[in-house]
Amino acid sequence: MSRWSVWSRGLEDKPRFLSNFVKEALDTGNPSVGSSPAERARQLGLQSDGSGGYIDPETGQKVAATVNGELVFYDNRGQGGGAVSDGSGGAELANAQPTWQDPATGMAITPPSRPESPEEQMAVPDPIPASAPAGYDSFMNQQRMRAYAQKNANNMQNNVDQAAATPHAAGTVQGINPIGPDGNVMGGSDIEGVQEGLGDNKELRDKSGILPKPGKTFQQMRQELQRSQGEQGPFTPQQDLQTRIDTRLSDKGGIQDQAEVSKKREQMLKPLQALANQEGTDPRVMHRLTSLGSRLYKDEIGGRKDKKLNQMNDEIIDGVIQNGDKVKEVFAPDPETGLPNVQAIAQHLEETKEFPDTPIEASKALWKSIPPEMRSNFGGQGKKGFDAFHDWVCRDGKCAMSGAWMHPDFINEDHQIPHSTTRNPGLSDEDRDYIKSTKNLWAIHKSLNQVMGEKEKGQTIDDITSEYGGDKRIEGLQDYLFSLNKEREEIHGNLPKMLEASLLDSDDDGKFLKEGVDMDGVDGAIEMGQHRQETIMQDIMDAFKSRFDPDDLIGNRKVPEESKAKKAKLQKAKKVIESIKGKGGIEPLFRALGIPTTFRADSQRGGSFTGMAPILRGVMGQIAGQPKEKQREIIKQWSEMLSASNKRAGSKWDEIHGDDTLAGLDKDGRLAKELEYKKEAARHVAQQAQEMGFLDMDSLEDGTDKKGLLELLNRDTLYEQNEESMINFQDDFDLRELLELLMGLMGDEGEQELTDTPF
Repeated sequence: MSRWSVWSRGLEDKPRFLSNFVKEALDTGNPSVGSSPAERARQLGLQSDGSGGYIDPETGQKVAATVNGELVFYDNRGQGGGAVSDGSGGAELANAQPTWQDPATGMAITPPSRPESPEEQMAVPDPIPASAPAGYDSFMNQQRMRAYAQKNANNMQNNVDQAAATPHAAGTVQGINPIGPDGNVMGGSDIEGVQEGLGDNKELRDKSGILPKPGKTFQQMRQELQRSQGEQGPFTPQQDLQTRIDTRLSDKGGIQDQAEVSKKREQMLKPLQALANQEGTDPRVMHRLTSLGSRLYKDEIGGRKDKKLNQMNDEIIDGVIQNGDKVKEVFAPDPETGLPNVQAIAQHLEETKEFPDTPIEASKALWKSIPPEMRSNFGGQGKKGFDAFHDWVCRDGKCAMSGAWMHPDFINEDHQIPHSTTRNPGLSDEDRDYIKSTKNLWAIHKSLNQVMGEKEKGQTIDDITSEYGGDKRIEGLQDYLFSLNKEREEIHGNLPKMLEASLLDSDDDGKFLKEGVDMDGVDGAIEMGQHRQETIMQDIMDAFKSRFDPDDLIGNRKVPEESKAKKAKLQKAKKVIESIKGKGGIEPLFRALGIPTTFRADSQRGGSFTGMAPILRGVMGQIAGQPKEKQREIIKQWSEMLSASNKRAGSKWDEIHGDDTLAGLDKDGRLAKELEYKKEAARHVAQQAQEMGFLDMDSLEDGTDKKGLLELLNRDTLYEQNEESMINFQDDFDLRELLELLMGLMGDEGEQELTDTPF
């Protein structure tokens, strides 16, 4: 008897939960469930090859790889090859070797395809007859018993009219079998004692035939829902959604307790569970939402959005080239008026949505199921975060210009039609309102926005086609550069983690420098971390040269004419790689402690300025060596000062852009005026830092930082001194007194030289 013959999901009609069908999809007998493919491979003694594959150390052959979150083994037993998942016995099947004992030597060898001698024929094992699939006998017995039960039920129903009617219960009569008020034969829990006697025994329930069927499983209800919606085939959610959430909670959330991970995951998936349990939910929508959710976690890089490597990968480039003609046609201005065709642009934006009818409730369910830091990537330019997210879901997560997949880490809300167009008197009021509204925004990949800059869209498409179209690309280079975003984030995160491990402690109120750590200890830890960063960078550069520049075109001054274009692309790629190096100095320690360092000269962008590093070092100099209570007091003072300065700068920035300060200026004049305000904002921060003791100009060594601070802090004084004439200078100083001063500074030799000077 099959072990499943007495298995049951119970008699209650249970609600449908997303976690249930995710678990059902995962619970396929896979030995690696509960552990990652890498852990499973280690358990089997395999070694990683560094690219998702695993090698048998005894043979040196690649025997397995990670596919869709599961360990899959290669079937090396025949020329046809093949692959077998771990859950289907791949470990045993892939490693199995055909054995046959040579009757003459006793050695185990591969059996001959055609045994010839009597000894060889005797040594061939008897064939093993095929066995029925698991559960086959139980299934056939169930079908047979159901047929018998149905026949008996029909016979009993035919005998009801011949039965003697005697009182039995309210609304029923006693006969061969109890008859309910509706005239049907009663069964199951309606018959006293039957339910308790059968209990949860599925086999007996099936044999009885007339008893009520057990409650439907979520899978059964889901299939019925599919049939009602016209969906063909089983509905299978993204199997790795749950696993990816668990991994994120462990790696980024720092939750190590599995019970806590499961609890947190259930909380995150609760909105999607509610949607799945809602009557009438289209399974196709659920499938798409779980697919998007899975990819959100899979491709997440994290970190600051404005610090990404904005490199176009091959998918983006191909999409721009493929859709370029249509985009150029839609955005081409009217040849007579020079005005954009606003209605055509608006229509194009709607037509390129793959799923424009996605219910708002569906987008809300996924929105509530993703972490806040993911949500923060959506919106901007006046567009609310959820509105931007819903548009993104309607586009199935794709860039509006290229049609390529676009993770929220790289979303940029850009104006289709520049705001300056509204000043054209030829525009209709309707078109002007559209351009001013958030409907004029389209979500495109940040790399495209960077390439576009101030250029027209048609010119951008032509430039991309000219540089990357046809065979002008180095195969794999663009995808490689795009993939360095994860390397960059790892490098930038390494130093803060190392500093945290060596320098910091924590309590319920947060992190702080360990007791006794002074600036010498801080400098030593930073130096070690930077050395580690340089080692990683060198490894990346070596791998790049090995793969894309084995002939060292970059290093050769003279290259053949046909190789010059390739060399230029490689040089450009090298600069991109060099740009991923993490920040050194004191700033990573600020990040590890959670202390703000971002200076905002305007209300939209954050950054820094020349001279910020000495200020940060001055702040850390006051923190180091102090008790944790004093450290937090200093950190609070610095944070409040920087916040107030940024708020002041943002207010002034909005002020000059809201009045007529920039009106009538050309591009260069506008940039010059904005630069003036940015310098004033930076000077305010430096002055505040001086007053609070965070900046000591006398202790600074000569260099770029000191020069920049001097220009900020003494700009007015220096300007006045430069305007003074030599006459005023001579009026203020006696020439003889000045010479005597110089003699004292130059020593004896200088004194002799000046004495001989004829004045």
